[in-house]
Amino acid sequence: EIYTLSLHDALPICAHEMAAALLVVSGCGGLLAPGSPASVRPRSAPRQCSVGMGLLSRFRRPKPCGTLVLVRHGETTWDAEGKFTGWADPHLSNKGRLQCDEAAIALQASGYTFDVAYTSMLKRAVETTWLLLKELGLIHVTVFKDPRLNDRSYGALTGFTVNDFRHAYDEKTVHSWRRSQVARPPAYQQDHPYDPAATDRKSVV
Repeated sequence: EIYTLSLHDALPICAHEMAAALLVVSGCGGLLAPGSPASVRPRSAPRQCSVGMGLLSRFRRPKPCGTLVLVRHGETTWDAEGKFTGWADPHLSNKGRLQCDEAAIALQASGYTFDVAYTSMLKRAVETTWLLLKELGLIHVTVFKDPRLNDRSYGALTGFTVNDFRHAYDEKTVHSWRRSQVARPPAYQQDHPYDPAATDRKSVV
């Protein structure tokens, strides 16, 4: 899934004016807050940003915006099994790697090239970034990894499927844990195998 939007101080971690940035996201949660006026739509070229209303707008030239392209990571081995992933770190599946190739072809066909790339700390996003940049001939591009771009944590659900919890909780509750931006899944239980705090993977958070 590929989306583009105009860059105008929209991403605090991006300080590159006139940059074409690739952002590989983990999970399907939106980066824009509900009700945000920013539009997200395919666009092949950057556009001029409008300057704020007022007298100063008559004397300032609009600053050109960069272009931010959002790409969701390819399918993982856990996605194929229907598991809650969150902060767990499975690799891309073979299908996921093919999806990266298809995304690279689509980006190349649309004429995109990139000055910088951002990704989460999770393997699925990092691997997707590597594969995209390799296919685009951009392996020299600087890549920033930031845990703030990680998928949401699914807590105790991590590593299990929806069916594993349907017996203990009703289907509506499980669905809200999976899709809602506000519903909080149960916390990690002691000795949970995928709790980052109890493993050597604290760096991902």
